[in-house]
Amino acid sequence: MKRLEDLPTKSLSFEFRLKVDNVRQKIMGGNAPSKLINGTPINGIMFAKLFENIIDALNSGKLP
Repeated sequence: MKRLEDLPTKSLSFEFRLKVDNVRQKIMGGNAPSKLINGTPINGIMFAKLFENIIDALNSGKLP
């Protein structure tokens, strides 16, 4: 699972793909009010990158 992005989508279970799609929809879609970073509304891609940076910091033993 460390190289999940290298696996073909078809090799992943249907249930896993469905859950990933649900998370993607929650991040990218919906009607939640916009959040702001330094006055700029963030979108799903920006939020995912922020989340990725936090995970990388935690995995390297740093505090976010």
